[in-house]
Amino acid sequence: MPKSYHIHVISHRSVAALAIEKILFSYGFQISNHPLDTCHSWSAQSARDINVIVTEDVDEAFLRQINEPHLRQHAARTVIYFSRISPSGYSKIDRMGYRYTASASQRIESLFYLIAQIEPESTHDAARLRAFRSNSFNALFESTVELFQRIRHDLTVINRTLSNEAHEAIENLFAVTPLPFWVETIQNYHDDTAQHCSLVSGISLKFATRLGFSAADRNRIFDAAFFHDVGKARVPLAILDKPGALSPAERTIINRHPVDGYAMLLDRENITQEIAEVAHSHHEYLDGSGYPRGIAGRQINDATRIITICDIFSALIEKRAYKRPKPVDEAYAILKTMDTRLDQDLVRVFEAVAEECAEPLPHLNATASAA
Repeated sequence: MPKSYHIHVISHRSVAALAIEKILFSYGFQISNHPLDTCHSWSAQSARDINVIVTEDVDEAFLRQINEPHLRQHAARTVIYFSRISPSGYSKIDRMGYRYTASASQRIESLFYLIAQIEPESTHDAARLRAFRSNSFNALFESTVELFQRIRHDLTVINRTLSNEAHEAIENLFAVTPLPFWVETIQNYHDDTAQHCSLVSGISLKFATRLGFSAADRNRIFDAAFFHDVGKARVPLAILDKPGALSPAERTIINRHPVDGYAMLLDRENITQEIAEVAHSHHEYLDGSGYPRGIAGRQINDATRIITICDIFSALIEKRAYKRPKPVDEAYAILKTMDTRLDQDLVRVFEAVAEECAEPLPHLNATASAA
């Protein structure tokens, strides 16, 4: 995996700071953010990390903040990106040893120039990481699209090779991509089924990790999530790609996909019974109100309970031609209202995954940082 310099964006979470984070990420840097008022400890920062402090005004209050020892000790590896500054502010920043650039008068390239002054190889390493991310996203997309394209013509090709390829791609991406940016990129897939399959697989993997599962059990959950909607390969594309609400007849057809998926996966080489069962039961609810069989309670296994939560959450936050994505907090609130249908113990654990999806970017815990 290519190396990349980590950039800490320090700010009051302004719109300008969020824009800088996205731009830096898109260029291949690894990013984390920190609130300016509560960032007191830099134990997580390596000697090669770079700081970018984003502010609207370089006023006296801001100058006092950046003169604090916990920030000033890193002045040589810090760029201040501001909108407005008083005439005396320049000399004060100079004396503290910071680099700086004005967002109002210069383009973003000036920020990259200053970052390159701190670490001359940083932009080259970032470009390599950007290519690595792109290749990994392409591998994930191709695996999911190929799964459905191939099985529409030949069921004998169903095996775990494609899920293994997708799993490797997602693991690579999670290592270098904040979850919100990963979700945002997946949302740009032009194939809705591939988009949904990738989202459910990735979020299920995050959930399994949050639950403390072993590597073997995380693999089980990922494979089951990857194949959970395989029955949609039997649904006509005119229905799958319909840019609007389905008619009752079309809904009847698409609601057969769990049964079709189970039949397609059953007794296939390298496909476990659990994978087939998740495909069969991921629309079942604990109170028996789901479909296709209306099973309930203990009849629904743990893997299905986990993936059903991820499936519903992913569907709610997805972009579609006929609907806007729901905000993450609203999507999670809906899971909590499904108290008789979903395992609420699991829903409570899932809150941490939802919160990670909602974060503009990962940041240091303020309490831990102050310790």
